[in-house]
Order: sequence, then C-alpha cells, then structure tokens
Amino acid sequence: MRLVVASWNIGNNINKIPELMKKALHKNNCQIFVLGLQEVSASKIKNGSVDIACDKIATENKFFPLPIDLKNTKRPYSLSTCKGFTSKFSDFGLYMRIYYKDIDSKIIKVVKSDKKCPTGAKGYLAVTLNIKGKSVDLINAHLPFSEKMVDYKKFISKFNTWLKKNGFVERDRILFGDLNSRSLLTKDCMVKDLQSCRDDFDHNYCQLSRRLNALKYNSTLKRTKLKQRTSCDNQLNNCSIKIDLASDKKQLLSIKKLLVNNDFIGNPPKICNLLGNYNEAPIYFLPSYKRNNKSGKFSLKKGRNGRLPGYADRIVYFTDSKRLGLKQIRYNLIDLVGNDHLPIYSTFELKNVSKAENKAKVGGGLLNKLIRK
Repeated sequence: MRLVVASWNIGNNINKIPELMKKALHKNNCQIFVLGLQEVSASKIKNGSVDIACDKIATENKFFPLPIDLKNTKRPYSLSTCKGFTSKFSDFGLYMRIYYKDIDSKIIKVVKSDKKCPTGAKGYLAVTLNIKGKSVDLINAHLPFSEKMVDYKKFISKFNTWLKKNGFVERDRILFGDLNSRSLLTKDCMVKDLQSCRDDFDHNYCQLSRRLNALKYNSTLKRTKLKQRTSCDNQLNNCSIKIDLASDKKQLLSIKKLLVNNDFIGNPPKICNLLGNYNEAPIYFLPSYKRNNKSGKFSLKKGRNGRLPGYADRIVYFTDSKRLGLKQIRYNLIDLVGNDHLPIYSTFELKNVSKAENKAKVGGGLLNKLIRK
C-alpha cells in the first residue's frame, strides 16, 4: 500500500489546489492521499472554498474523503486551525484533508485528531490514522523561525510535549509542512534578515545568492544530489555541502563549486538535531524557498533585506519496522508557481500493509453531495 503526502505554504492560491493535487498524484499510484496546506486564507476555509477545490480532482481520480475532524459535525472531512487562531497571523490557517481509493473504507479511519494555535507560531494539526490495525501520526505544522537557535529548540520541546500530552505518540509518524528550517546558510546559521550584498559582506554568500537568482526556473527543478559533511563542530562551523549534479548547466556547476566552500553549512534541523530522531530521504532538489511568486525563480530578498535560500518545506518521518514499516520512496518539488514557496510531495510505501482487495463500497454520489454543499 502507498501513501502520498503533498504540502504547500500556499498563500492566496486556493484556485491552484486542483493543479497541486493533480501534479502530486501524477504517476503516483497510491491508496491514501494526504494534503497539508499552510497559510491558507481563513475565510476561504470557513466558507468551504478550500473543500470544494480539493474535491474537484479527488472526484476525477475516484478518491473519497475520509472523516478527519471527529469533533466537527458540520465539516468532518477536513481539519483546520482557522477558528480561534491565536497567533499574530490571524488571517491564515492550516488545513489538512485525507482521501482514500481502492481500499475497503472499514480498514482505514481517523481515531484521533486535534489542532493547536500557539502564540509565536502559525499552528499545527495532528491526526492519528489507523490502517488495518496499525496507526500512524500525521502532523501538519508551521513552525516559527527564530534567529536564536536556543529559542527554536525551546519551541520544538514545547511542540513535542504537546504531542505527547495529547497522545500523538505512535511509533510510525510523518511530520510535514513549513518547518522553517534553512539550509545553504552562512556561518550565522539561523539569521533571517540579511544585509544587501556589499563589498564588506560575505563574498561567498553574495555569489551564491546572485547565481541562484540567475537560474532559469526550469533549472531550479533539475534533479540535484546533495551530500552533507557531518563533521561539524558545536557552533556549526567548518561544515560544508558537497553537491553532485545530474545537469551540467553552467550556473549549477558554479553553485556546486561555491557550496564546497566551508562558509556554507548543511541542514540545521539534521545537524543541530532540532527535530529529534526523524528520518528523511536524500534531498535531490534545490531549495523550495525563497521563490518569485510569478516566475518561480529564486528571489532571495524581501523588501530591503536579503533572504537565505532554504529547505523550509519538509516531509520527515520515523517508523517501526515491526508495525507499518514506512519507506520514503519519492521526495521532490512540485512544479507549481504561486507563492514564495514551491510545494513538495513524498510517496511512502507501507511495507507491512498489503493493498486491500475489497474496494470501497462508497458510491460517487456521496462525494458529489459533499461538493454540492
């Protein structure tokens, strides 16, 4: 059995949800599809626009929505943080929807769901999904960005405490969303706002920034193999990324040479162990952030400040080989422009759960009825 997760910091692009789902499902023969969105318009969640956009492609692909919000009788098929959102980003929420296909509806169900909107973050959603007696936690999160590593660690600690307190402690877990992790960084590691490049600023970072900005959009989607050196000291100095490229584009080769320089470090969550014992398939793509929302090219600035290129959007997991036995077999960007993040997806194989022979007996009429609502 296969499960696909698609995640996007979508901004104001609800109209692109059908295309997002279509691209995520293309060539991915899965039985369970999980959609997680961040920074969704709260008003469009509340008026049902997001639900309708999701179900359009689901209907075409014969997927059925799974009841997910166990406490909401009016909108049981989606989970969101839009009601009572307490962070300063009050116009946005998080959103999750789960679909299934070609399996008996009796063997898959949500047994637990909850949502949290902590001040200082943009929220997170958690669901425990039971598949043929084996459970997996699905967590859609938008974690904060802090320039102080110690503050980020404190929030992760509180996040993990909340999960434990609310019973999201399954030995199979998938965490996804805008985790606000950065990579390809300067020695300052978690710095958010950079000065504009000047003669007295970090020469290598400025070269990297200029060359990433110069890449054509299609080149930023090329399959790229990143290899991290793990011999870093406690201050995250003396680290580097070695990058092997399937493409021989001149700009990408120039970037490769820059990344070998010790001024650039690897993945903060992995090196700093911020997220604990999560696994992640090798990253074969360039950063999802920060992009021009019209061209999709790198646009490493915001106002007068520079921005670090980063793997803000992630899908990580841990698993118990004796239970579901999750295996991350695909992990990539989705070619869809619209926000300063590109969407990502990952395909998981559930090695210890065979595909059910009995197809769902729920007719298409149910889904059509939901869409009409």
